[in-house]
Amino acid sequence: MKKRMKEGLAIDFQDLMGRFTLDTATEFLFGSSFHTLNVSLPYPRYFSRSIHSPSNMSSSTQAGDDFASAFYEAQEIISNRGRMGDDIWPLFEILGNRTDKHMKVVSGYVEKVVEEALGRKKKAVEEGKEAKRVDEVEEDETLLDHLVKITDDPTVLRDETLNILLAGRDTTAATLTFCIYLLSAHIHVLSKLRAEVEEKIGLKGKLRFEDIKECRYLRAVINETLRLFPIVPFNVRESVNETTWPSPDPNLPPVYIPAGTEISYSVFMMHRRKDLWGPDAEIFDPERFLDERLTRRKDVSIGSTDRRANSCTKKVHTFGDL
Repeated sequence: MKKRMKEGLAIDFQDLMGRFTLDTATEFLFGSSFHTLNVSLPYPRYFSRSIHSPSNMSSSTQAGDDFASAFYEAQEIISNRGRMGDDIWPLFEILGNRTDKHMKVVSGYVEKVVEEALGRKKKAVEEGKEAKRVDEVEEDETLLDHLVKITDDPTVLRDETLNILLAGRDTTAATLTFCIYLLSAHIHVLSKLRAEVEEKIGLKGKLRFEDIKECRYLRAVINETLRLFPIVPFNVRESVNETTWPSPDPNLPPVYIPAGTEISYSVFMMHRRKDLWGPDAEIFDPERFLDERLTRRKDVSIGSTDRRANSCTKKVHTFGDL
């Protein structure tokens, strides 16, 4: 990064965080990192250089880079399907499933890792070693090691690890990217955060979880980042049974919702509502999670919920119930 900055070129920080979280997630899940951070940083599109320098990559790093690319492409295709809807996207894939070639790379790697984990379990049984208890977690145990205690089904193991990899990688990468973006635009927040880190943790020595818990301003910065840029900005829920919803106008009757109704909601918009967060709702200010605004916001939210619930004559189901 320092070398690239000295060249006066921009750095795609989201790409960097995507690699970092992929490396840490695969280390946690499988016990072996992809080491995608060893690959050269991509150059900006306006700069006429190749994206990678493959010659300096080991075979394991190349495999990790291939996995990361395939993983991203598959996600992109699936995301586009969701935006188009189940009735439309199949029309664009009449000639073939666009995720097949990418998932072949992803599944191939994961299935290999799962096979190795099952092999280690089988070998331990053959050697007469005592089976590990499910409720005991060893110091160096990975998630896959733990799952192997529960099931030998390779499909279940593959799906579970991929599910956690998807959730663990993207959420952390996006949060870190948005956080750095906001800190770069608000130098006073960056200075205060750095001062807290220097005081509570120090710039040298071992990083301890106990010390991180003492960093209240760090927590506030992360909370405020997630408020303005929630990792799931919008979502959809479908009603299992017919129900009613309280009307926005307390003078009107509840809204009828038939069974099987898809209802979308925007966390992004909810987190920027001035009636909940105050007139400065769209301003990045971590202090709101430390001063009196925190208590006031809770009171407003509870009051708003009570008023909406009282305006409904029937039981109202929350998004969780739906």
